[in-house]
Amino acid sequence: MSFEPTFEATRTDNLMRISSSQAIVEARLKPLGGTSISRVLSVSSFCSVSPSEIFSHEARYSGRVNFKVIYACSEGKNHALDYNADFSDKVTSEGISADTLPLFNASIIDTDIVSVDVGEIKLASVVLVNLDAVQRQSIDILTHGGEGVYTHEDKFNFSRLCAETKEEFTISDNLAIEGSVFALAHESKIILLNVRSQTDSCIIEGKIVSDIFFEDEEGQISQKTHITNFTHEAGAIGASDNARMLANLSIKESRFSLESDGEKSALLMEFEVCALIKAFEEQSLSHVSDVFSVSHELVTEQRTIELRSLKSRTVITDRIDGQVTLDKNSALADTICAVSGQTLNITATRISTNRIDFEGLVSCNVVYFSQDSNTKNSVSVELPFSFSSNTQVVETNEIMVRGHVVGIQTKIRRGNEIDIKADIEIEVEIIEKETRSVITNLKLGAERVIPSSAFSIHIARAGETLWEVAKSLGTTPELVLTQNPKLTLPLNGGERVIAYRHLK
Repeated sequence: MSFEPTFEATRTDNLMRISSSQAIVEARLKPLGGTSISRVLSVSSFCSVSPSEIFSHEARYSGRVNFKVIYACSEGKNHALDYNADFSDKVTSEGISADTLPLFNASIIDTDIVSVDVGEIKLASVVLVNLDAVQRQSIDILTHGGEGVYTHEDKFNFSRLCAETKEEFTISDNLAIEGSVFALAHESKIILLNVRSQTDSCIIEGKIVSDIFFEDEEGQISQKTHITNFTHEAGAIGASDNARMLANLSIKESRFSLESDGEKSALLMEFEVCALIKAFEEQSLSHVSDVFSVSHELVTEQRTIELRSLKSRTVITDRIDGQVTLDKNSALADTICAVSGQTLNITATRISTNRIDFEGLVSCNVVYFSQDSNTKNSVSVELPFSFSSNTQVVETNEIMVRGHVVGIQTKIRRGNEIDIKADIEIEVEIIEKETRSVITNLKLGAERVIPSSAFSIHIARAGETLWEVAKSLGTTPELVLTQNPKLTLPLNGGERVIAYRHLK
């Protein structure tokens, strides 16, 4: 017989989280204009990272931490410091290879004051860096067995990266200001709400949450939270209308300026945004999952492949309630001035059918005014939480998450107790996972001894398929049904299946 099996070269692009690591970034901030640090009121930091080099088992990245400090000087006046600390590090994993297409994201776990004196404040931030990536695998898969080879075919779906791009764009907004105030400091975070594909492009919908801290003529601090909604069309050459999109947004730079015409004032805001975009198209492949030959033994080589594809994305919202009690040596709180450094760290997730369980920590600094001491003070807050969300997932799914605090409400219960309610939003990318066994090589073995009997009998086992019965009898599934017309499927086990070889 003519033995010519056919193989198809197939490339799959699997989206997955490969590894995580932590980096410690330090910075020294010095007061400007000869002022001295009397009391630190607020410390916060924000970070971004981008890939630099990929080696076997190692992915290097560069990053930046933006430190922000509000402090009172010896004269009781408010001041702000803003400092960028650049750093670089690496993530190691056996799963990293030259075919890995990295997609880093980072978040601040904790920011601490290492030391402080009148002329310097030393800070340290712990940065959690996650390496999400597209893992490419190329494999030759059997799609046709050749003449004389009976095949059982199957089909699987897989993802292929069809477009990827990096785009930077500017978002502008303004906020009307009442009264005579000075913009002391600002903190901004960007949240991706939705991304949908178009031919060779995608539409990004998101919002920027800005916390702006003002100072009035009397030196009192106040806060205003402003949300900038935006829609942006980004290029993605190769994307189709039904592609599944993945986007990672970060704020590279933000600029705030206060302008006035003598009667009205407005805070002008400008954000330089960086978008990393990847588009995936769903494809399918019909392949041979099992083979046999009546005349020859067949030698096969098989390989198990993992298939991961971006299924969907959602944004989950919730409210976290908590309370903080001031230290007995702290001044009592009469007025809440501001809440800065609002961060959300997700420490654990668990997936069950139609539900995701989250555990994490909300952190912030509460700046308050005490009438008794006539001073501005602050307290650090950490609120642990756990909650469940009804989401369309199954236990075999994987998720990639990124959390944000979008607003905090406070209320002084007593002078030394403050109630806190934090509104959070969690971006969730849901990944569908599947494992398949495919035939990667097929060789012709020794000739089989053809039974000389008039017929063969096979006693079916419970759960056995028609293909397995035919393979055992050395015939085709169609002939099994033709020669056993009373056979009913599925097989219960115990059925006598006959294969006739000599018919009169």
